[in-house]
Amino acid sequence: MHDLTPAADGSALSAEDNKLVTLARSARARVGAVEGAAVRDQDGRTYACPYLADLETMYCDRGSGWACNEAGLLHIALSRSGEDLRRLDLAGAANPLRRGCELGFDAACRNLSSLKSGKDEFAAPPPTLEDFPVILRGSKGEIRESEPAALYALACHEGWPNTCEPSATTANGLP
Repeated sequence: MHDLTPAADGSALSAEDNKLVTLARSARARVGAVEGAAVRDQDGRTYACPYLADLETMYCDRGSGWACNEAGLLHIALSRSGEDLRRLDLAGAANPLRRGCELGFDAACRNLSSLKSGKDEFAAPPPTLEDFPVILRGSKGEIRESEPAALYALACHEGWPNTCEPSATTANGLP
């Protein structure tokens, strides 16, 4: 018997609804977000990873090299799983990875090289200080904080991993 997450009214969720909750939590944990989402398409299939890929592509378009790298990695995973009909072509992962490389995110450059050479060695490092104004914005207005310490404090408040420890700021050259 599966341990199903209770619904808001206290009743047990169905196995399919519990899968949605699990996918939403996984999507949220992957990016360290406070919120996550998973939906069903018209055929009843769950759709967390494509949603996350769309979100990361939006952040990539706004200038986050980290999000470009993540969008490229999700494109690779989705092309292999067949979960997203828009991302069936593995070569399509090159676009966000190339953009991430252009934005100076080194892992995106290495991942683009791995993709082109057919190697299955991909890296997913955490976001950099330069990414936080984009990814912390989410659907809200522009982030006003510009000082590194303020950005890390906001990232910590939003639940991003490894941003609350004093080592997060000192590792990036802050006092």
